[in-house]
Amino acid sequence: MPKRDTVQPNVDLIARKVSDKSWSEASFSKMIGKHKRWLSEVRRGKNLPSPEEAARMCVLLQTTPEEILTEQADIDLVKGLLENDPGIKEARATEGEGLNGKIAQFIRSASAEELDEIYRYIDFLESKRAKK
Repeated sequence: MPKRDTVQPNVDLIARKVSDKSWSEASFSKMIGKHKRWLSEVRRGKNLPSPEEAARMCVLLQTTPEEILTEQADIDLVKGLLENDPGIKEARATEGEGLNGKIAQFIRSASAEELDEIYRYIDFLESKRAKK
């Protein structure tokens, strides 16, 4: 089975931009649609973002592929996605969940503390669901 396509990120710069927005790495990872330890795994080289995930990072961080990627081929690929895939510009908080507009807007504008509280509540609800 072939590996998925990945890109080489400038993780230190991404982490700095996440911090500048007052988001936790866990919150940012979930906004990308990944588990809360994903960015930490990217930092350690255990997991690399797909081109689509890198494009969502650009949208969420309000930056360019040139700023967060290290390889020119990756930059060109992600630029193409941003230019040609209008769905990526929506920067969904979670992949494939079809969030309604009100929820998506709230999540995009939420502070780090609000996002952490949302994720704690989701964890609480999931634990309740698991007990049923």
